[in-house]
Amino acid sequence: MTLLFFGLFLAAASPTAAQSERPTLTVGWILSPPLWYRGEDGEKTGYFIDLARLIADELDHDLVIKDYRTAQEIIFAQNKGETDLVAGGTALTLFEAENLFSLPVGQAQSRIYTHASRANDFDRNTVSGKVIASVTRGWAPEVEQLWERNHEVTPPNTADALMGLMSGDFEAIVYPEETVVYWSHRSHLDHLIVPVGAPFNVRDRVVVLNKSKADLLAPINAIINRLENDGTLAALRKKHWIDVYEPEPETLTVAFPDIAASDRGAAGFAPTYMLDKNGNPSGYAIEFFKDIANRAGLKFEIKEVSSTLMLQGPTAAGVDIIPTLGISEKRRQIMDQTLPAGSLSISATIRRADIGKFATSSDLSGHPVGALRGGFAYMKALRDPAFSVLPYDSPDQLLSALMAGKIDAALMLKSHLPTLAKDRGVLANIHEIETPFIISSRAISLRFGLGQVRERINAELPLYLLSEEFTELREEYYGTPKFWTERRQQALSVGIIILMVLVLSLLLAFFASERARRREKSALILAEESGKKANDLSGRLQAVMDASRNGVVALSRDGNVAMTNPRARDLLGIEEPNTSPLEMSNHYFSETEETTPLEGRKAPFSRAMFNGNMDGELFQLHQPNVKKAKYVRLSSSSLPLDASSEIGTVVILDDVSEYERQRKETERSGRMSAVGQLTGGVAHDFNNLLAIIMGNLELIKEAGLTEIQEGMADAGLAATRRGADLTKSLLAFSRQSRLEVEVLDPNSVVLEAQNWMRRALPESINVETSLLAGVWPVQLDRSSLESALLNLIVNARDAMNGNGNLTIETANVRIDRAYVDSRNEELGPGRYVMLAVSDTGTGIHPKDLDHLFEPFFTTKGPGEGSGVGLSMVLGFVKQSGGTVQVYSELGVGTTFKLYFPSCDTQSQPIGKKPAEAAHGVSGDVRILLAEDDDAIRTVLETVLKGAGYFVVSAPSGDAALELFHSEPPFDILVTDIVMPGKIQGTGLAKAIRPLQPGIPIIFMSGYATEATVHGNGLMPEDIRLMKPVPKQELLSAISKLLETKANKPQ
Repeated sequence: MTLLFFGLFLAAASPTAAQSERPTLTVGWILSPPLWYRGEDGEKTGYFIDLARLIADELDHDLVIKDYRTAQEIIFAQNKGETDLVAGGTALTLFEAENLFSLPVGQAQSRIYTHASRANDFDRNTVSGKVIASVTRGWAPEVEQLWERNHEVTPPNTADALMGLMSGDFEAIVYPEETVVYWSHRSHLDHLIVPVGAPFNVRDRVVVLNKSKADLLAPINAIINRLENDGTLAALRKKHWIDVYEPEPETLTVAFPDIAASDRGAAGFAPTYMLDKNGNPSGYAIEFFKDIANRAGLKFEIKEVSSTLMLQGPTAAGVDIIPTLGISEKRRQIMDQTLPAGSLSISATIRRADIGKFATSSDLSGHPVGALRGGFAYMKALRDPAFSVLPYDSPDQLLSALMAGKIDAALMLKSHLPTLAKDRGVLANIHEIETPFIISSRAISLRFGLGQVRERINAELPLYLLSEEFTELREEYYGTPKFWTERRQQALSVGIIILMVLVLSLLLAFFASERARRREKSALILAEESGKKANDLSGRLQAVMDASRNGVVALSRDGNVAMTNPRARDLLGIEEPNTSPLEMSNHYFSETEETTPLEGRKAPFSRAMFNGNMDGELFQLHQPNVKKAKYVRLSSSSLPLDASSEIGTVVILDDVSEYERQRKETERSGRMSAVGQLTGGVAHDFNNLLAIIMGNLELIKEAGLTEIQEGMADAGLAATRRGADLTKSLLAFSRQSRLEVEVLDPNSVVLEAQNWMRRALPESINVETSLLAGVWPVQLDRSSLESALLNLIVNARDAMNGNGNLTIETANVRIDRAYVDSRNEELGPGRYVMLAVSDTGTGIHPKDLDHLFEPFFTTKGPGEGSGVGLSMVLGFVKQSGGTVQVYSELGVGTTFKLYFPSCDTQSQPIGKKPAEAAHGVSGDVRILLAEDDDAIRTVLETVLKGAGYFVVSAPSGDAALELFHSEPPFDILVTDIVMPGKIQGTGLAKAIRPLQPGIPIIFMSGYATEATVHGNGLMPEDIRLMKPVPKQELLSAISKLLETKANKPQ
């Protein structure tokens, strides 16, 4: 009993130390995380090994690591003196006769764990008749009564215990705390596996030292004292999950930077963190978290902490939550993070005098820029060789360097530097470039141990990010970036116009007075001179207006155009002076989400003249022969009659089309990212379940069934295939589905589609095709292309209400750089194949076009459409490197044009699917199978053994690698991609290839992004299968690999 208890506190690896001149210390090793496990490079590590290394280094000894198979062997070896110490083991009575114990280096304890859904109803004092798992029978005397009332089982390992708990096979498990915490965090199940009741079986962890090394006990105790005092031991326990994290408190603590103690000043934190007028913590991050906490039902209090500690994470800051931090893999190692909760925008601020020089952030290439030392912007710019970045310690220093000309731009969070400049009275001297320099995803960060809080927040985030509440919050603190908000060009233009009018009025009054007092000839001369000066001033004014990037229109008091600059004439199509902008027939304004012209007093110029000043109001400007309307912000100012009798109103037009496009794209990307995160998790779990169902149904069919039973099994198999297609469709609109690409002839796909599209269309719809002879081939996923075509055809059918013409067209398209630049195309230059589907239906309302591809958006009635079809089409086309364009006219019809990159045909004949290899079976073929799901692993073993193969299976990548070392060689490796433990499927492949070059490998996954695999273990000759994998597909893949291997020259 005690032997097995101690065994749970052992595990993992690091290369055996070479002999040297220094004395040695020998320790034992087995695989049992988190005490012993293998690192990313296969080295032996873990709490026991790292602690032993620290002690050996301090003693000036070399460490020798000796492998053992079981915990009992390590105990016996330590008692016999084969090993010198067990660093971090528990002070067991079995050790007392032959060993000495050091001062404590930590604590070990055990707990009862159950599923979160059962935690409230579980009482260890009353529960009875249940199956409860433990390390070994009778292991925990403190809960002896628990075994008397329930059925105790002993799973072979911790992973099996956790899987049994998740599947409901076990009501609870009784295990060492650090082991369960380690595995539940590694498998992202920490929110579902929760402790109940107080811990028990609390023991000291010590260095168990064999008496043959008794002279080292005093030095080791001194080392332990020193390492404990300087925090080294505490850090080691945290690293290896020995010091478990505090449970969720009733009231969470949320970090807020100590603004007063920071040299950044208040402006350095605004608007992310601010103090309101009453001195209470506020700002965008705090208000964002308040909204989420309110939705999730979380109680919290705010705690001021050092901003430096906040960047190091919640644990370092001594809080539960930090409202916003950038997402990175490095941060995920030291803290927990939610789904993406928005983005951080870094802007470049320049001197106002340099506006013409630096229109976008890319214009700063090669110029000196400044950023806060060690900050996000500084590190990003430092990694880009195009920028020369200088570090500064505070926003004040950064702003001073910009104003002094030491740098050409300052990189800071959007709106931060303008806020500081306003406080210093220099806002008019700087300009924040609209296009962001960097956009980074942000998340709410939590300390470890708050898995249920994380999931409650994750459950609310997607819908909150789509809500009006979030939109209003974002606009309150960040607003909409506007080039003219500082009124540079408006103030300049309006000021000069007013000055000109005043100067002219003064000159006229002056000359009128002179004529009364002087002779006619003198008055005439003076009038001529004053006219010349007025013309000169007017010319200079016009030159200034012409240089402005904004449109400037001066309206006379009767509503006609008195003065314009080139930009205004270009925007409004004004060709002649004295025309009325109120009567422009080809150009018109509309509201931002409408296309109906604004007329009468609602028209912008009428409002400017009759309804008072406008302050940056956003409209759409529709121009003839231009596909997309421009987004224009209008600002106006009226002149009093005594200032000018001629000019009544000045209007400034600011074209913000590019910014609006980027803003909408950023919002759309954020929504798609949130949906993608949710979809990916669902797809993985669902495909694993389908794999279990499909595999068992196929095995049942082989057992011999009646005709009725076989029909039932076939129906079940068909349902699993439809389920697999469903998950593929779910992944399509988040652009994460796996595409099985092949070279296709688009015309052949359309012609084949005609065979089945008749089933989807009534006879009253006439189908026509216009297929270009010699259309270029494309490299696409056939089923996804057919699915996209079906979605468009069904949409066309519904739009035509059963009557009309449907046309499918193919064409070759060449796009050059000039076309891209002139049309603002999303595609890059190159050769594309266009596939178009046109209908003569009702058309799409212009206000719906911008939302057409958003998930769950539909114009159909309840029950008539899900709103995901077009999202899937766009997701597939974008993932294939193309784009979709829509042309629609109300009452006329709609055309969807799909553009795909063309390809050559050297890799594979057009439209041909690779032939399946014949099944070759040999009992001599040895297969290493790595699959963490017990049920799936059982099915795969049964299928492979039934086909005559010799199978050795493992529940994880770590275990599979151990088997490979102990029982080589193998003919084929079949591995899941995503598994618990340090070694994933791709890592297993990378570890095995150097040991057995050329070993064929089959990868399987319920869901894994292409980035998870490509460049990370997958070779061109490997085969990748998506779960659920039919039996014939798996056996065909194995036969193909064996045939390829046999045909390779030896």
